[in-house]
Amino acid sequence: MPTVMPTVMPSGIYLAIHGFLTIILAVRIIRLRWRHKVSVGHGENSELMIATRVFGNHNEYAALFLILLFALDFQNTSTAAIHVLGSAFTVGRIAHAIGLSKKPGRSFGRAVGMVLTFVSIAVASLGLAFKALL
Repeated sequence: MPTVMPTVMPSGIYLAIHGFLTIILAVRIIRLRWRHKVSVGHGENSELMIATRVFGNHNEYAALFLILLFALDFQNTSTAAIHVLGSAFTVGRIAHAIGLSKKPGRSFGRAVGMVLTFVSIAVASLGLAFKALL
């Protein structure tokens, strides 16, 4: 029997959230570049260096996770599972960004953020592998 795709896929909200989060983090870098008069790179400014890494780190993980989440959604994974994974990942990325921005080095936010990020990616990957093997 052919699979009918829903009109609205729940993964779309997480794609949108992380699109907006990318813009917020990029604008933060732009403002810091203006303030510190740095046009390229971080100019040895630690605040700008951290903001650049927060942006990069978010996008490095978000790209992979959002593809995984969309693929799960496309394969008719339950809406609840999509929201649990998407929410965990989103909370993790926000916690990591705040933790890294407020306190360089080890912090609770960074630790929680990375655990939620890795668990979300691992569960999504396992879910896709399981579906592929069925």
